[in-house]
Amino acid sequence: DKITVLMAVYDPPERWLIEQLQSIDRQTYSNIELVIRDDCSPNVDFHRIQQLVSENMEGCHTEYYENEKTWAVTKTFECLTREASGDYFAYL
Repeated sequence: DKITVLMAVYDPPERWLIEQLQSIDRQTYSNIELVIRDDCSPNVDFHRIQQLVSENMEGCHTEYYENEKTWAVTKTFECLTREASGDYFAYL
């Protein structure tokens, strides 16, 4: 079974984002994917988020999305849930 980790971000502090990514990467279950959706962070560039993921995760398939406008957390997670393809979801 595939577990999809759904991560909504909005101006994530880099230190905390790195800790979350490294935590996901350390999981022993091998069939995990990460889907990240940025809610139009005004102070953290979307490409910087992608860079941090590539620097801190080794074996996890990752998909990235960026909202066209700020939707807030509930709508962002709703969209992530619709996009996810896993058998189980972990909301982060």
